[in-house]
Amino acid sequence: MVVLQNFRVQDFLEAAELEICAILYHPFNLSTMAGTLSDSRLSCFLRDEGYVLSVASSLSKHQPTKALLMKLSHSIYKGNEDAVTDSAKEMKIFMMKLAADSDVKASVILMAIFHARVFLARTISKYMAPGQSSWISAYNEHDFQVCASLLEKDLETKLLQDGKGGVLEKLFKEALSHQIQIFSSAYPRHKDEATCSSNPWHPVNLLFTTDYDITCTVKDTSEILVSVAKNNSSTSEDPQERYWSLMKVHDNRIKNCLSIWEFESVAAKLTPVTEKRGGLYHLVPGMDLGLRSYIKGSQEQFANPDVSCVYESSNLRNILRQLGDLEKKINKEVMAGGVLKGVRREQIRREVKRIPLLHRCSEFLQQLSEINIPMHCISASWSRDLIIGGLPSLPEGHLFVHSNDLVYDEKGTSDGTFQGVVQDAFDKEAILHALRRMYNVYPDENKRAVFLGDSTNDLLALLDADLGIVMGHNPALREMLLRYNLQLFPLAIAAAHIQASIESGNPKSYRHSGVLFEASGWSEVEACLLLK
Repeated sequence: MVVLQNFRVQDFLEAAELEICAILYHPFNLSTMAGTLSDSRLSCFLRDEGYVLSVASSLSKHQPTKALLMKLSHSIYKGNEDAVTDSAKEMKIFMMKLAADSDVKASVILMAIFHARVFLARTISKYMAPGQSSWISAYNEHDFQVCASLLEKDLETKLLQDGKGGVLEKLFKEALSHQIQIFSSAYPRHKDEATCSSNPWHPVNLLFTTDYDITCTVKDTSEILVSVAKNNSSTSEDPQERYWSLMKVHDNRIKNCLSIWEFESVAAKLTPVTEKRGGLYHLVPGMDLGLRSYIKGSQEQFANPDVSCVYESSNLRNILRQLGDLEKKINKEVMAGGVLKGVRREQIRREVKRIPLLHRCSEFLQQLSEINIPMHCISASWSRDLIIGGLPSLPEGHLFVHSNDLVYDEKGTSDGTFQGVVQDAFDKEAILHALRRMYNVYPDENKRAVFLGDSTNDLLALLDADLGIVMGHNPALREMLLRYNLQLFPLAIAAAHIQASIESGNPKSYRHSGVLFEASGWSEVEACLLLK
């Protein structure tokens, strides 16, 4: 992806995050990645593609860009407008109308056209098997990349003189939406009920489950409980100070556990609890980009993830059991220390609103509700009310929270204890098993389970899901994947292979395969699972 320096141009890309993800996760491009795109669909697209590039060349006032677009257009488009789809003709009308309005609008349209193709070239070509040719190869060429950069610099200059950034962002998104319609003309989406019922990966056939802290939220929410307890405390002892003291001990236990299992690099990354972070002490692992890249593997592995890899299940479960024992121990100490005593239910639900959800998490959950798919949150949080208050308000029967829960008196005040329903990775795995039984979600029943998580205590649920999606960049989780021969790939790879498996009549499941997938955020999850 071309990285733009001017913040206003970068705003275009951030505002169009969902449209960009929708382009990557369109069935046309997923089939391209999987190498299953039919000649007829490709021919349909190339006619439209050449036609759009021809129109774009007429808009450019930069001679090298105009010449390059015309050259590409002539290589795939023979000038027969009757052969192109209505989507391509509508995009032409859109482009010509905006170009007639102003030069800056013309530049926005051209940037959208170049950005979409540069993005696809850099993503799809990375995921495809070595030697697999594609229509996108021309967009990886040096000349195309140079023209894209020049267009962006030109737009940056014009934006400095323009006061309509918000309007232009909408036009950029609209241009990408027109591009999506062109892909849909070449690869129409099935909408009939028979197709939905026979496709286990259709949204109506999914059991959707997720962790809460860090997976849904921008940061851990336990600080809310402790800060509320401090405000309500009637004793001289500060609940926050007590909490910090307990967490220091807990951090050291985790480090010792990891060191015994020879996880020295992870133990070294765990930030000592010696300074305040946001009013509380936290165990904050650093991010190891080198480790992240190493786990992902080679380009050939991108294209062909080994779904039959043998991972060290027994050793993995042993260390997770020891880490789980430490979580249970700290939970008992938190209750015995009265850290959460005095917390009131309505305060929790009100105060948690201060911690925002990750971008598009709320919109995704609202979409699940609209198509009548319940959302199951499986969390080791100390308070069920914390999760209910933090998530968007959904209709009754659409949100189910499986977590620990504070014990309240008749006035709704916590006595400092909580019911330990979900404390470790094994509890989360057991709850997912129970949900599978409840909804009869098994591969041979034409249904699939999805789980989203970010940490080591999510690992067993991630592996048990038919599609386990890793969020965030927790290095302890990633090194554990590496240590026990688990594989981690971009989510787009799963989407491409799932698409190919559906087309072949043998829908895929990654359950117990040792293969997990990572998403950059909720926009990518939305594009993968709910793309209409």
